[in-house]
This record gives sequence, C-alpha cells and structure tokens, in this order.
Amino acid sequence: MEIRQLDQSYQGMPIHFVVKTDGYFHADIKQTNDQFGVIFHYTPFSEQKIYHFDDVLMSEWLNEPIVYGAFEQNEFVGFVELNKEWNQRLRITNIFVKEEKRHDGIGTILMKHAKAYASSQNMRGIVLETQSYNVPAIRFYQKHGFLFLGCDLSAFSNEDVKHQEIRLEMCYQMKNS
Repeated sequence: MEIRQLDQSYQGMPIHFVVKTDGYFHADIKQTNDQFGVIFHYTPFSEQKIYHFDDVLMSEWLNEPIVYGAFEQNEFVGFVELNKEWNQRLRITNIFVKEEKRHDGIGTILMKHAKAYASSQNMRGIVLETQSYNVPAIRFYQKHGFLFLGCDLSAFSNEDVKHQEIRLEMCYQMKNS
C-alpha cells in the first residue's frame, strides 16, 4: 500500500459513491418554548438500502484541497480529501475506498494520514459531514474518535427527516490543541 499526495492532474476525476446500509439514525426532535433538541437512535430498515451519488476530486468550490490517494500496485483504490477552514479546523470533504477494497484497512490508513496532516498544521480538530442513513460511515468515524457535532434537518430538502437523509456533522478534537 502506497499513500501519496495527489497533484492537480487528478482534479475533476469522477468518483461514484455507493452506500449499502441496513438502517439509519432516526431523529427524535423535541421542542418547547424552554428547550429543544434532537436525539438520534439507530433504526433498522426492513431490507438493505443502496444509495448512489457522484462527485469529483478537488471540486472547484474547494480552496486549495489536499488529497492523499491510496494505491495498491499502482491501482488507485481510495483517497481522503482535506480542506483547511478559517477556524483552525481541517475538513474531510470526502473519504472513499473502492467497494471491493473496503474492510482491508485502507480507510484507517487514510484517516491516520488526515490526522497526521492536521497535527502537522496545528489544527485544533477535524470535521466532516455524513448523512443519517450512512451507518457504515458513522460507525467508521466513531471507531476513529469522531463525535457528533451537530445536524441540519433540512440541508438537502424540506423532507430530510421524512427521507432519513439528515446531514450530520462529526468532529475529532486534536490532542495538540
């Protein structure tokens, strides 16, 4: 396994994401005049759901992204895409491992590179976004020390809660901050 920083020649490279999940995190929303909050609890689907979406590496909206690619015998098998934020946090804008290579430790290696980069840049934390249905990713992030930071109940549509597609923010607090 070789990890190397990718140059601008990879910008615009299409990536097809596939999420297979057996459940989602249901949002239990409570609101009164004196208190409000959301509690998420795991809820299984009656059958596995598969979600597909497309993106590109180093999207134009990113400000100087840093991307580490994982290669096995020169085959591109995954990447982690990072972007510095104004508040001394590093954002993981994408992390991806080819479906047939998942559970081989590649994601863990990429996450370690993200943490090492954040430490070298004196970042106070690493943040990322995922969706409430992406249970495999949520479990992966939790395994790597990420905690729930917040949510947006209508990031994608006014029906996000109904569709179990709530935007979740997670954060890893760096030890050196």
